[in-house]
Amino acid sequence: MKKIKRAAKKTAKRGKVLVINPELPEMLKLHEPLRPELRKYVVKDPTLGLRFRHQTLHLPIFSLDRCAHIHRAWDAKQTTLADLTRKRKYREFVMEHDKPYRLRVLAECQAKMSDLVFWKTFGEVWTMSENLSEDKRLIRKLLGSPRPHRSQMMPAADRKALRSMPEVLTIFRGYSAIWTWEGYSWTIDKEKAVWFAERCGLMSGKPRVAEATVEKRDVVAYFTDRAESEIVVDYKAVTLLRTFRVPKAKQT
Repeated sequence: MKKIKRAAKKTAKRGKVLVINPELPEMLKLHEPLRPELRKYVVKDPTLGLRFRHQTLHLPIFSLDRCAHIHRAWDAKQTTLADLTRKRKYREFVMEHDKPYRLRVLAECQAKMSDLVFWKTFGEVWTMSENLSEDKRLIRKLLGSPRPHRSQMMPAADRKALRSMPEVLTIFRGYSAIWTWEGYSWTIDKEKAVWFAERCGLMSGKPRVAEATVEKRDVVAYFTDRAESEIVVDYKAVTLLRTFRVPKAKQT
Protein backbone atom coordinates (compact mmCIF):
# COMPACT_ATOMS: atom_id res chain seq x y z
CA MET A 1 0.00 0.00 0.00
CA LYS A 2 2.89 2.36 0.64
CA LYS A 3 3.97 1.97 -2.99
CA ILE A 4 0.43 2.77 -4.14
CA LYS A 5 0.36 5.92 -2.04
CA ARG A 6 3.76 7.03 -3.35
CA ALA A 7 2.61 6.46 -6.93
CA ALA A 8 -0.52 8.50 -6.23
CA LYS A 9 1.53 11.41 -4.87
CA LYS A 10 3.87 11.40 -7.90
CA THR A 11 0.90 11.34 -10.24
CA ALA A 12 -0.87 14.14 -8.37
CA LYS A 13 2.20 16.36 -8.71
CA ARG A 14 1.80 16.11 -12.48
CA GLY A 15 -1.80 17.30 -12.30
CA LYS A 16 -3.21 13.86 -13.10
CA VAL A 17 -5.71 11.66 -11.33
CA LEU A 18 -4.66 8.15 -10.37
CA VAL A 19 -7.66 5.82 -10.50
CA ILE A 20 -7.06 2.88 -8.19
CA ASN A 21 -9.12 -0.28 -8.49
CA PRO A 22 -10.75 -0.78 -5.06
CA GLU A 23 -9.88 -4.49 -5.35
CA LEU A 24 -6.20 -3.73 -5.92
CA PRO A 25 -5.02 -4.08 -2.29
CA GLU A 26 -6.48 -7.57 -2.09
CA MET A 27 -5.07 -8.59 -5.48
CA LEU A 28 -1.60 -7.42 -4.43
CA LYS A 29 -1.70 -9.95 -1.59
CA LEU A 30 -1.81 -12.76 -4.14
CA HIS A 31 1.42 -14.39 -5.25
CA GLU A 32 0.88 -14.28 -8.99
CA PRO A 33 4.05 -13.72 -11.05
CA LEU A 34 3.69 -11.90 -14.32
CA ARG A 35 2.91 -14.31 -17.14
CA PRO A 36 5.96 -15.02 -19.35
CA GLU A 37 4.16 -13.89 -22.52
CA LEU A 38 3.48 -10.49 -20.94
CA ARG A 39 7.00 -9.75 -19.74
CA LYS A 40 7.93 -8.05 -23.01
CA TYR A 41 5.56 -5.22 -22.07
CA VAL A 42 7.45 -4.33 -18.89
CA VAL A 43 9.26 -1.01 -19.05
CA LYS A 44 11.10 1.03 -16.45
CA ASP A 45 9.90 4.59 -16.15
CA PRO A 46 12.64 6.85 -14.71
CA THR A 47 10.08 8.53 -12.47
CA LEU A 48 7.32 6.01 -11.78
CA GLY A 49 9.34 2.80 -11.78
CA LEU A 50 8.18 -0.44 -13.40
CA ARG A 51 5.16 -0.15 -15.67
CA PHE A 52 3.14 -2.54 -17.79
CA ARG A 53 2.88 -0.72 -21.12
CA HIS A 54 0.89 -2.11 -24.02
CA GLN A 55 -1.00 -0.23 -26.74
CA THR A 56 -4.26 -1.11 -24.96
CA LEU A 57 -3.20 -1.06 -21.32
CA HIS A 58 -0.90 0.98 -19.06
CA LEU A 59 -0.64 -0.09 -15.40
CA PRO A 60 1.86 0.21 -12.54
CA ILE A 61 3.85 -2.84 -11.47
CA PHE A 62 4.44 -2.96 -7.73
CA SER A 63 6.10 -6.37 -7.80
CA LEU A 64 6.75 -8.79 -10.67
CA ASP A 65 5.57 -11.57 -8.34
CA ARG A 66 2.24 -9.88 -7.58
CA CYS A 67 0.61 -9.08 -10.91
CA ALA A 68 -2.95 -10.31 -10.42
CA HIS A 69 -4.27 -6.80 -11.18
CA ILE A 70 -2.49 -6.81 -14.54
CA HIS A 71 -3.74 -10.27 -15.43
CA ARG A 72 -7.35 -9.38 -14.62
CA ALA A 73 -7.17 -6.16 -16.63
CA TRP A 74 -5.40 -7.87 -19.53
CA ASP A 75 -7.92 -10.72 -19.72
CA ALA A 76 -10.84 -8.28 -19.59
CA LYS A 77 -9.32 -6.14 -22.33
CA GLN A 78 -8.68 -9.13 -24.59
CA THR A 79 -12.27 -10.30 -24.10
CA THR A 80 -13.55 -6.84 -25.02
CA LEU A 81 -11.39 -6.65 -28.15
CA ALA A 82 -12.43 -10.11 -29.27
CA ASP A 83 -16.10 -9.26 -28.72
CA LEU A 84 -15.82 -6.02 -30.71
CA THR A 85 -14.09 -7.85 -33.54
CA ARG A 86 -16.77 -10.53 -33.60
CA LYS A 87 -19.47 -7.86 -33.75
CA ARG A 88 -17.53 -5.92 -36.41
CA LYS A 89 -17.52 -2.79 -34.24
CA TYR A 90 -14.23 -1.52 -35.58
CA ARG A 91 -14.65 2.09 -34.50
CA GLU A 92 -14.98 0.93 -30.88
CA PHE A 93 -12.08 -1.49 -31.42
CA VAL A 94 -9.82 1.39 -32.46
CA MET A 95 -10.88 3.49 -29.48
CA GLU A 96 -9.99 0.69 -27.04
CA HIS A 97 -6.34 1.47 -27.80
CA ASP A 98 -4.38 4.30 -26.20
CA LYS A 99 -4.28 7.57 -28.15
CA PRO A 100 -0.73 7.29 -29.57
CA TYR A 101 -1.61 3.97 -31.24
CA ARG A 102 -5.08 4.63 -32.61
CA LEU A 103 -4.03 5.95 -36.02
CA ARG A 104 -1.97 2.85 -36.74
CA VAL A 105 -4.72 0.55 -35.54
CA LEU A 106 -7.17 2.42 -37.74
CA ALA A 107 -4.88 1.82 -40.72
CA GLU A 108 -4.83 -1.90 -39.92
CA CYS A 109 -8.63 -2.04 -39.66
CA GLN A 110 -9.56 0.21 -42.57
CA ALA A 111 -10.24 -2.58 -45.07
CA LYS A 112 -12.89 -3.98 -42.74
CA MET A 113 -14.68 -0.64 -42.24
CA SER A 114 -17.30 1.04 -44.37
CA ASP A 115 -16.30 4.36 -45.97
CA LEU A 116 -18.49 6.36 -43.60
CA VAL A 117 -17.28 4.60 -40.45
CA PHE A 118 -13.67 4.91 -41.57
CA TRP A 119 -13.80 8.69 -42.10
CA LYS A 120 -15.82 9.37 -38.97
CA THR A 121 -13.37 7.30 -36.93
CA PHE A 122 -10.44 9.06 -38.59
CA GLY A 123 -11.86 12.43 -37.56
CA GLU A 124 -12.39 11.26 -34.01
CA VAL A 125 -8.89 9.82 -33.76
CA TRP A 126 -7.42 13.01 -35.18
CA THR A 127 -9.14 15.40 -32.76
CA MET A 128 -8.23 13.23 -29.75
CA SER A 129 -4.54 12.89 -30.66
CA GLU A 130 -1.93 15.12 -29.04
CA ASN A 131 1.01 14.49 -31.35
CA LEU A 132 0.81 12.99 -34.82
CA SER A 133 4.18 14.26 -36.03
CA GLU A 134 5.69 10.77 -36.01
CA ASP A 135 3.07 9.42 -38.42
CA LYS A 136 3.45 11.78 -41.39
CA ARG A 137 3.77 9.02 -43.98
CA LEU A 138 0.79 7.17 -42.60
CA ILE A 139 -1.25 10.36 -42.45
CA ARG A 140 -0.48 11.14 -46.08
CA LYS A 141 -1.44 7.62 -47.10
CA LEU A 142 -4.75 7.66 -45.22
CA LEU A 143 -5.72 11.18 -46.26
CA GLY A 144 -4.90 10.32 -49.85
CA SER A 145 -7.34 7.43 -49.83
CA PRO A 146 -9.80 7.53 -52.76
CA ARG A 147 -12.59 6.38 -50.44
CA PRO A 148 -15.67 8.63 -50.76
CA HIS A 149 -17.24 10.73 -47.98
CA ARG A 150 -13.97 12.15 -46.65
CA SER A 151 -15.82 15.29 -45.54
CA GLN A 152 -17.65 13.11 -43.01
CA MET A 153 -14.56 13.16 -40.81
CA MET A 154 -15.84 16.62 -39.80
CA PRO A 155 -18.97 17.34 -37.72
CA ALA A 156 -21.80 18.94 -39.71
CA ALA A 157 -21.25 22.36 -38.09
CA ASP A 158 -17.57 22.37 -39.05
CA ARG A 159 -18.35 21.35 -42.63
CA LYS A 160 -20.75 24.28 -42.85
CA ALA A 161 -18.18 26.67 -41.35
CA LEU A 162 -15.53 25.56 -43.85
CA ARG A 163 -17.87 26.12 -46.78
CA SER A 164 -18.42 29.72 -45.67
CA MET A 165 -14.69 30.54 -45.57
CA PRO A 166 -12.92 32.47 -48.36
CA GLU A 167 -11.28 30.60 -51.22
CA VAL A 168 -7.79 31.43 -49.93
CA LEU A 169 -7.06 31.10 -46.22
CA THR A 170 -4.28 32.47 -44.07
CA ILE A 171 -3.17 29.79 -41.65
CA PHE A 172 -0.64 29.47 -38.83
CA ARG A 173 1.29 26.68 -37.18
CA GLY A 174 3.15 26.79 -33.87
CA TYR A 175 6.33 24.77 -33.59
CA SER A 176 9.84 24.94 -32.15
CA ALA A 177 13.45 24.48 -33.18
CA ILE A 178 13.36 20.74 -32.49
CA TRP A 179 10.19 20.20 -34.49
CA THR A 180 9.17 21.64 -37.86
CA TRP A 181 6.54 23.76 -39.54
CA GLU A 182 6.01 20.95 -42.08
CA GLY A 183 3.00 19.37 -40.42
CA TYR A 184 -0.65 18.70 -41.13
CA SER A 185 -2.18 20.55 -38.21
CA TRP A 186 -2.63 24.31 -38.69
CA THR A 187 -5.02 26.94 -37.40
CA ILE A 188 -6.70 30.11 -38.60
CA ASP A 189 -6.20 31.53 -35.10
CA LYS A 190 -2.79 33.21 -34.83
CA GLU A 191 -2.92 33.42 -31.04
CA LYS A 192 -3.62 29.70 -30.81
CA ALA A 193 -0.55 29.06 -32.98
CA VAL A 194 1.50 31.20 -30.59
CA TRP A 195 0.16 29.13 -27.69
CA PHE A 196 1.23 25.90 -29.40
CA ALA A 197 4.64 27.41 -30.16
CA GLU A 198 5.12 28.27 -26.50
CA ARG A 199 4.17 24.75 -25.48
CA CYS A 200 6.55 23.19 -28.03
CA GLY A 201 9.25 25.64 -27.02
CA LEU A 202 9.32 24.45 -23.42
CA MET A 203 11.94 21.88 -24.42
CA SER A 204 13.99 23.86 -26.92
CA GLY A 205 13.32 27.40 -25.73
CA LYS A 206 12.87 28.50 -29.35
CA PRO A 207 9.14 28.78 -30.06
CA ARG A 208 8.28 29.77 -33.62
CA VAL A 209 5.18 30.34 -35.73
CA ALA A 210 4.80 29.66 -39.44
CA GLU A 211 2.38 31.79 -41.46
CA ALA A 212 1.12 30.50 -44.80
CA THR A 213 -1.75 30.60 -47.26
CA VAL A 214 -3.72 27.70 -48.66
CA GLU A 215 -6.53 27.34 -51.14
CA LYS A 216 -9.71 26.14 -49.50
CA ARG A 217 -10.07 23.33 -52.03
CA ASP A 218 -6.85 21.82 -50.61
CA VAL A 219 -8.09 21.86 -47.02
CA VAL A 220 -8.82 18.35 -45.80
CA ALA A 221 -10.82 19.28 -42.72
CA TYR A 222 -11.68 22.02 -40.26
CA PHE A 223 -12.25 21.31 -36.56
CA THR A 224 -13.51 23.64 -33.86
CA ASP A 225 -13.23 20.95 -31.21
CA ARG A 226 -11.09 22.10 -28.23
CA ALA A 227 -11.44 25.69 -29.53
CA GLU A 228 -8.36 25.31 -31.74
CA SER A 229 -9.91 26.40 -35.09
CA GLU A 230 -7.79 23.66 -36.63
CA ILE A 231 -7.14 23.38 -40.34
CA VAL A 232 -5.96 19.97 -41.53
CA VAL A 233 -3.97 20.25 -44.74
CA ASP A 234 -1.00 18.60 -46.40
CA TYR A 235 1.90 20.99 -45.79
CA LYS A 236 3.01 20.44 -49.39
CA ALA A 237 -0.16 22.26 -50.50
CA VAL A 238 0.52 25.44 -48.49
CA THR A 239 2.46 28.52 -49.55
CA LEU A 240 4.78 29.54 -46.74
CA LEU A 241 4.86 33.31 -46.21
CA ARG A 242 7.20 33.59 -43.26
CA THR A 243 8.27 32.12 -39.94
CA PHE A 244 8.90 34.19 -36.85
CA ARG A 245 10.06 33.80 -33.27
CA VAL A 246 7.53 34.27 -30.52
CA PRO A 247 8.55 37.42 -28.61
CA LYS A 248 9.97 36.80 -25.16
CA ALA A 249 7.20 38.90 -23.65
CA LYS A 250 4.71 36.31 -24.86
CA GLN A 251 6.60 33.27 -23.65
CA THR A 252 5.34 31.60 -20.50
